[in-house]
Amino acid sequence: MTSPTALIFIAKECPHCPSLLKLCTEAVKDGELSQLEVVNIATQGERASKLGIRSVPWVRIGDYEHTGVATPSEFAAWIKKAAKTDVHDHIVHMLENQQLEKCEKLSIESHDYRSALVPLFSDLETPMAVRIGIGAVMEALADADKINELLPLLSNATQHKDEQVRADACHYLGLTSSESVVPILTRCLEDPSHEVSEIAAESLEAIDGAKQT
Repeated sequence: MTSPTALIFIAKECPHCPSLLKLCTEAVKDGELSQLEVVNIATQGERASKLGIRSVPWVRIGDYEHTGVATPSEFAAWIKKAAKTDVHDHIVHMLENQQLEKCEKLSIESHDYRSALVPLFSDLETPMAVRIGIGAVMEALADADKINELLPLLSNATQHKDEQVRADACHYLGLTSSESVVPILTRCLEDPSHEVSEIAAESLEAIDGAKQT
């Protein structure tokens, strides 16, 4: 397991920044972090804005971004999480921490992130906030013409044991605007769940409407 790098934004007047900065520097000394970049937000406001930083202390450890203070045990957990390359966990982290735009960008750019979305919303243990966020990411993928790559996974999800998963899959299939999903959605019209059959019908209408425009 490799030691991640870290980037921390601080401010002179911030009462909480010194404690988080101390944790970062100690982690570098101990080899838990391989590198640390410290930035005063007052001197690099444009960079902070591009990263979506609204308050300090803010730290990015590996791919994971955190705002606010942390106890030593919480900080150690942040490093441990960042040291593991886990796409599913990273998506959950982003969507639970109001990092939707970053999640959308990564999902558009990376096949690994795109292909992790369907297993995540198909997992009944996935938190509701994450499931809602996945819906927004799917719409972004549709706008970027990337969602069609997920057709096989979405098709399989229409046969999931949970009706909400089947309903979500039908909705996302409708976002593809692909004629190839019509037989799948037509089959879903016979789903025992009224919600699933209704959403399948709505998706078929959306595909038909897209075809006529």
